[in-house]
Amino acid sequence: MRKRGVIVGLLFLLGWIGAGIGCSVPTGNQHSSARNLLRYAQRFKKTDPQQAIQILEKCLQVDPSLVEVHMELASLYMDPSLTNVFDPIFAMYHLKKYAQAVQDRSERVTVSNFIQQCQLLIQRSILSQNIQENQRLRKMNEELRRRNQELLAQIRQLKAAYQLNASSFTVSDQNLSARSGGGPSFVSYSSSDRGTIRPSQAKRVHIVKRGECLSSIARRYNVPLQALIQANRGINPDRIFPGQRIIIP
Repeated sequence: MRKRGVIVGLLFLLGWIGAGIGCSVPTGNQHSSARNLLRYAQRFKKTDPQQAIQILEKCLQVDPSLVEVHMELASLYMDPSLTNVFDPIFAMYHLKKYAQAVQDRSERVTVSNFIQQCQLLIQRSILSQNIQENQRLRKMNEELRRRNQELLAQIRQLKAAYQLNASSFTVSDQNLSARSGGGPSFVSYSSSDRGTIRPSQAKRVHIVKRGECLSSIARRYNVPLQALIQANRGINPDRIFPGQRIIIP
């Protein structure tokens, strides 16, 4: 009778301690249900690993003391062939949970080897991500270099077109030789120019002869001297020489 009272007292004390720390011991029904869930999850390990993981997580909620579930989850997470669930970090978490619960030394050594394999898989995953990032940056660099080459080619084309446009407005020697007495001549333009150049837009050009000055040229073409100087800003108005070209505004 006394022994029964002691046993009842101990059970009451354990129950009070469990309630105080917020934990509960699974009942026989819970343990049995967790076992059934474990067997049910094993059917989906190959066909539907995501479904198997969900069932195993539910199994841990029903009975957290069922440590075999951690090993089942670890085996799913560390299988590289299951690409949709492969995650060595989660696998290492469940392996450590399993190692804390098992008592057999040899089994702990086996789990420790699995943990080391997960660490290697994590390192490889990080290395692979770095390689992929480097490849992405290299492709971006190549694309930027290609675009830069295209822009440089466009700049060269625009520069060549500008130089061609500028060189088309040249003084024609035939026009100069056809006029006697140093009369005014007009700048010729080629047919390859874009757009149509009207005769009124062409500038008159005078070829300086011996003894001429800007004042005499201005009087000859009946233009103000100041306007003639402004039209020829690159010329020293006090010193011109024969053969020099003077633009007549």
